[in-house]
Order: sequence, then structure tokens, then C-alpha cells
Amino acid sequence: MLSLLSAQTKPHPLFADGDGASHVLSGANRAHVEQYVGGALQAHNIDPESAQGQGIISQIVGNTQLAQEIQKSGLGVIQNMVPSLLVQAMSNAQTNATAQTAKNGVATDGAGGDAGTRRPSHLLLAMYGNGGTASARGNSATEQQKIDEARSYALSLGMGWVAGMPEVLKLGIGAVQILKEANFQKASFDALKGVGFTAQGAVDLAEYVNIHNRKNPNNRINANEFAEKVSENIAVFETADQKAISAATEHYLKLSNLASKSPGNPALQQRAEEARQSLEQTIDQRANTPEERAAGKQLLDTLDTVKGNHATAKQGQELAKAAEPEASLTEQRTLKAAERANDDAKQARAVAQQAEDDAKQARAVAQQAEDDAKQARATAQQAQAVEQKTKAVESRTSQEVAALDDELNAPSTETKPKPNPNPNPKTTAINTIPKTTNTILVKPVNPPSAYV
Repeated sequence: MLSLLSAQTKPHPLFADGDGASHVLSGANRAHVEQYVGGALQAHNIDPESAQGQGIISQIVGNTQLAQEIQKSGLGVIQNMVPSLLVQAMSNAQTNATAQTAKNGVATDGAGGDAGTRRPSHLLLAMYGNGGTASARGNSATEQQKIDEARSYALSLGMGWVAGMPEVLKLGIGAVQILKEANFQKASFDALKGVGFTAQGAVDLAEYVNIHNRKNPNNRINANEFAEKVSENIAVFETADQKAISAATEHYLKLSNLASKSPGNPALQQRAEEARQSLEQTIDQRANTPEERAAGKQLLDTLDTVKGNHATAKQGQELAKAAEPEASLTEQRTLKAAERANDDAKQARAVAQQAEDDAKQARAVAQQAEDDAKQARATAQQAQAVEQKTKAVESRTSQEVAALDDELNAPSTETKPKPNPNPNPKTTAINTIPKTTNTILVKPVNPPSAYV
């Protein structure tokens, strides 16, 4: 679609609004709408780049109300508004094409060819139960218009089986679009219906898968396989139980979809969780055999494969119960570890106390050593003083002895003493040494023979 995203696409003369409104959308918004409409046209085997396709695209992107809603609420309104606009545009295209071919003398449904090989669209709609008036079918004019639009849209998407399902058509174009996005098949719809699902429940299941696939484009789920598993699991139960479980499942799917589209709404999140718990309770109450219990568990597991890791209250309890032995063992290990840690702490405190005592003793020994050293230094100083005194005494004594030796060895002049007129042998003789300053007193001794 080279020209599909072109910002210069102009309205086809057959579908132009005439007010230049085709340019109210621009940029990314216009590209999104063009791409969405182009995909729908391709599903109906209409080339988006053909004159007819370009005309339909131009009419839709030129819708002022659509542009205003997108500006106000975002691109999410495309899925709600574009399908009805597409039906209207295609209806206009068919009407104009029919008028053009009638003018040329050919009665067709706008697809070309002769009258013998073509069926008008109103005849095609009649094949799917759209004949007669709205009142004859028991529908109001507004409801019948909704059904007609949904049927036309289903046909435009190539979903003929949906066009023959009034219960689906009553849900509107949005439901048709959801089933188309999920590529939902009639066999899947019938299987769900066979176990008690309503048309709305089947659509909600398809949307449940669509939400997952939008969020996980690399991990898409096949909606038909998903529906088959759900229906098979529910089919294991008794018929009366099937309806109850299907109703609970539908309720959960609906609220889960709403919660997924409003992640910032805690009230919806809570309601979805409560719906899930209600479904689990319903299964517990209705499962009377091992096969039914296994099927119920498989149903919940199937739902969780789409939602990812969806931790429910019951699953949390089951996981907690399964983990009890390990938790008990872990608790015992923790207690033992705590005891070991306590013992280690006591031992560490004892070691610390011993270290402190050793430190005190070491300080005492050091103090004693210091005191001993001081005493030793004092003793050494005292010994040094005594030694100095001793040396001084010895020095003086030595000098004195030396002086005496000098005196004794000095030369002297000896004179003969005069006789004592009164000689007395007991008289002490005094020897006088001339020119000496020292006088030596000698005890009385027997006079030498010279004096006799």
C-alpha cells in the first residue's frame, strides 16, 4: 500500500463530504486510520489503492467526528467508530456503483459482471436472515439497524458464518471486529456454545486472547485452539455443572478484559480477582470425580497460559502448602544457624574477655618491668655514685701514700745529738728532719746502741 499512507490522498468524487474535511486527520493519526481501513478493505478483497478503496479511505479519514474523538480520547476509538463508518462508506460505494451500472444498463451488486452471475447485496443479506421488516423479526428499528450494520460488516470482512449468527450480530460491529481479529472460527463458537457459553462469552474469550496477543506479539496464542481446550475441559463435567462453570468463566473473562484495559483502576483489578476466586470455588463445588477435578485444574491452567503468571489466591495457598516441608526444614536450619551464631558470639565474647585479661596482665607486666627498670636505673646511679666516691677515696689515698713515700725517700742531713745530761732510757727520742713540714712522732723504743 504505497499510497495508502500518503497525506495527499484526496476524496473520491463518489464519497467526498464536500466540505474539505478529509484533511482533519494528519500525521500518525491519519496513518493509523488509513492502515486500519486498508486492512479491512483487503479482507473484503478490495484493493486499498484502487479508486474505490481510496474513495472509502478518504471518506473515513475525512470524518470530522472521528477526528474529534481521536483527539479527545486517543486512537482507541478507531475500533469502535471506524467499523460503522466503513459499513456506511461501503454501502455508499455499493449504492453509487449500482446506480452507475444501472445507468449503463447492467443490474449488479456493484462488483461488476452481468445480472445472471451477480446477486444484489440486499439478496445476499437476505440469505443470512435479514429479510422482512424489523417489526416482523421482533426487533426494534434501532436494534435491527445495529444487526444489519454488523451483518454488512461481517460480510465485508469475509466472515459469512458470523452473518448467520443473529446472537452475535446483536452485539454489534465491535463484536464482529473482535472475532475477526482473533480469526475465530464457527467450530470454536459452536464448541463453546455446546458447553453453555453465550455469544457474549465467546466474544469475551476471543478478546481475552486478543489482549494477550497485542501485549505479546512474539508469543501469540491461537484463539481457536484456546477455545477448544476451554470447551473440552468444561465438557468433562455434568451438563448442569457445565452451565455453572461456563457462566463463572464468562464472568471472569469479562472482568479480566475490563481490568486489562484499565490497569490504573484498582477497583476493576479487585473485581477481576474476585471473579477468578469465584470461578475456582465453582469448580471446587462442582468437581465430584478425579477426572472433573483434573479438568477444572486444567481449565484454570489454560486461562493462565494466556494471562501469563496469574497468581490467584488459591494457587498461592497451594504453593504455600507445597512449600511447607521445605519451609519447616528452612526454619530448622535457621534455628540451628541462630544457635551456632549464638554459640559463636559467646565464644567470641569469651575470647575477647580473655584477650582483655591478657592485655591487662601484659600491661601489669609492662608496668612491673618499667618499675624494675626504674629501680635498676636508680641502683645503677647509686652504684655509680659509690664507685665515683670509692675512686675519689682511692685517689686521695694513693696521693697521700705517694706523698709519704716521697717523704721517706727524700735525702736528709743527720747530726750527732748531744749527750743528755740526764740520760733516761725511757725518754722518747725525737728525730728532727730539717726543712720538713711534717713531724713524725715515734713511740719510745730502746735507744740504739750508738747512743749507749
